[in-house]
Amino acid sequence: MAVSAGTSALIATTLSILLLGGMQIFKAQLASTQLGTLLGGFLASQLFVLLLTAVSNFEMSTFGEGFQARVFPESRLHCMRLDRVCRCVCLQQTPSFLLN
Repeated sequence: MAVSAGTSALIATTLSILLLGGMQIFKAQLASTQLGTLLGGFLASQLFVLLLTAVSNFEMSTFGEGFQARVFPESRLHCMRLDRVCRCVCLQQTPSFLLN
């Protein structure tokens, strides 16, 4: 079932806020173990894709269906707050999500 671009932007924004809040709440646990930093990088790459979806769908609902996303959200900065390994995992996994 497809939803409109505005609804999709609202859903993606809500999910990204919830994900970012969860990452900030569990910041110490995510940065304390190796598995946690890998999970933090994975979550940050998901956050990047959600924010990219939210911005793109908001632009499409505002400027029309033929509009393409030209804004690059800087959600990667949030994974850099956790740990440098988390940052590397996020930077490595994000292109694979964008290509699928």
